[in-house]
Amino acid sequence: MPTTPLTCTNCGATVAETDEFCGNCGTYLAWLKPDKDKDDEGREADAEQPPAPDQPQAVAPAQPVAPQRKTAAPTATEFAEDGPRCPKCGTVNRAGAKFCRQCGTSLTEAAPRPAARRRRRSHRTGGSPWPRRIAVLVVLAVLVVAGFVLAPYIGNVAQTVFDKLATPVSISSNRVTGSAAAPGHPVGAVVDGVSNQYWGAPSVGDWVQFGFAQPFRLLGVVITPGASTDPTAFAQQARPTKVDLDITTSTGSTTTLPIVLADKPGSQTTNTGISNVTTIRLVIRAAAHQGPGRVIALGEIEFFKR
Repeated sequence: MPTTPLTCTNCGATVAETDEFCGNCGTYLAWLKPDKDKDDEGREADAEQPPAPDQPQAVAPAQPVAPQRKTAAPTATEFAEDGPRCPKCGTVNRAGAKFCRQCGTSLTEAAPRPAARRRRRSHRTGGSPWPRRIAVLVVLAVLVVAGFVLAPYIGNVAQTVFDKLATPVSISSNRVTGSAAAPGHPVGAVVDGVSNQYWGAPSVGDWVQFGFAQPFRLLGVVITPGASTDPTAFAQQARPTKVDLDITTSTGSTTTLPIVLADKPGSQTTNTGISNVTTIRLVIRAAAHQGPGRVIALGEIEFFKR
């Protein structure tokens, strides 16, 4: 049997006869219910008023009832209870309800607050851009400093790679000078291209110096110690076992490269890798088989560029 439609006297929202509170404004609805049947003596039965819960929106039960407008009775499907469940009493309410129809508890407090979500979005997308800009500037500064600090190392690595890929080419000196030489064995003999002639250094500490017309990248040095590559002739004279190469560049800087030579006949190669070389001085630091009548023999020295 259809029920009589009711409206909330506080906000005018449509409510059901079984609702205790208005789902829209939370007003207590006990006075909206139909009158109780009169008893046999024609007197109205005393209606027991349920105690109103502590709701700031509730209206005193003594409020006069406003005249109800006759409307078509809603069906049960119009009040389908498919809305939020009350967190206090568990009653399922109609969709869009703001207050529980059974106990009047607010149904909006448990829902996520849009303002809080907006604040989080604002925190992600808004705010001052300066922290990010400062971070970018710090990163750029670090990269610039690292570039200055690491530039020499990066350059050296690149030069080493080029050295490995390049084909060494022999380069000749345009001037040769020396500190001393034995008779018949001048300093020029170390660059004449013949291994059976040699520079005869009278003692340890003597040196021979080579000059070049243009600065170049020195890839390696080939030294042939002794009087000859023949073992018998090699054993007849003293020969250097340790030498220093003092290498001067076009900028005026000098690098000393110590070389230890094996005491055996034949050429021995030392790789270098020094740019802008203009002058090279070879200084004898130690020698083998020294004795009276023997000079320190250095058969040949060759330089190679990139």
